Amino acid sequence: MCAPGRDVATGSLAAKDAVATSVSILAPGMAMLLVVPGVALVAGGSTPLAFLLGGIACLALAFVVVGSTRRMASAGNAYTYVSRRLGRSAGFVAGWLYAFGVACFVPMTMAAAAFLTRDLLGLGNSWWFPLFLVGMVLLFALSTVRVAVTTRVQLVIGIITVITIALVDLVVTVVSVSFAIVFYLWTAYRLSIGFGVENGAVFGADPFALKTIATRFAAAPLGTVVELGALLSAFVVCVGCASAATRTLHAMGRDGALPGWLGRTHPRFKTPVNATATVSVIATALAAIVGFGLATPELGSNPATTVFYFFATLGTLAVIVVYMGLCAGGAVFFRLTRFDYNVGMHLVVPLVGMLLLGAALYGSVHPAPPTPLDLTPYVMVAWILIGVVVVITLGRARRSGTTSSFPA
Repeated sequence: MCAPGRDVATGSLAAKDAVATSVSILAPGMAMLLVVPGVALVAGGSTPLAFLLGGIACLALAFVVVGSTRRMASAGNAYTYVSRRLGRSAGFVAGWLYAFGVACFVPMTMAAAAFLTRDLLGLGNSWWFPLFLVGMVLLFALSTVRVAVTTRVQLVIGIITVITIALVDLVVTVVSVSFAIVFYLWTAYRLSIGFGVENGAVFGADPFALKTIATRFAAAPLGTVVELGALLSAFVVCVGCASAATRTLHAMGRDGALPGWLGRTHPRFKTPVNATATVSVIATALAAIVGFGLATPELGSNPATTVFYFFATLGTLAVIVVYMGLCAGGAVFFRLTRFDYNVGMHLVVPLVGMLLLGAALYGSVHPAPPTPLDLTPYVMVAWILIGVVVVITLGRARRSGTTSSFPA
């Protein structure tokens, strides 16, 4: 528990680092089961290459972020970094878009958890939303009571998930040999050769591809264990995404860039309870709108899969734009602050990250994805424009002397 004078948005730097670590551990469990088939539907036999390029972009981005955090550790992530580099207005737009993108991952991952729970329990399609609601209530409780509780739960389940999927892959090794050492590339490669590179359409059409491989080459019970691991992974990644979104809103509310009540914390647990409640309610409402209003069989027989893919696409578009800005800003930041400036490390690496992220952004909108995913670029642009309008309004208010920020 942090002292009153410390940054209550993070709880502590150790807790913040542990949450980030646990999310990085857990994400593969969910992604390997649900994301890789979607990539394979488009990329086919090039699926491992797509993950390799994505991994390089992530490493470049991580270099920029780590270099930034060493000089300005604080809650708010992109909002804080951009504000201190390019000014408060640019920081607001970055935080506005980043909070939106990460918040999109909350209904996405909770929809995945509900979808997998329904399948494991053998329930009908209509059960996805009641299970979604139960998950959101549990998420709110974990996020509000204490950061340390969430961290421990994520780390324990993360270790279990990674071990489970690694054991499955060791069993499959009897049938095939992999030369990849990175976890995503390793598993994507195994899935690709398990289905056969010529069967990309079959691979992509199977929402439980990893479970199918485990069942085919090992045993049915192991396939069930894989699905259970992915379920736990999806839930705690959802908690991690919610934490990132709420702490961005908390930081912006605390600084007056958003209504001040978002910056208030729980009187006992010192967690951003108002921001957490806001993210939880909005995520549930958005999932209901997409699941009941935009669901399509083209994205799966269950509405939860439409929710998953819609918010995965929307959130990814928003976050990619922010990350491209971080890479560009990082190149400038390193030039101005590094006494040991190196062109290769401090210019080329951020530019490589920006170019690869830009390619991913372009590939996400062209050619146009199927309905309703084709709506996501317009939703993102609309959100950016709303943020710009808010910035202009606040700027005029400050210049006129009527107000300096949102009211607390």
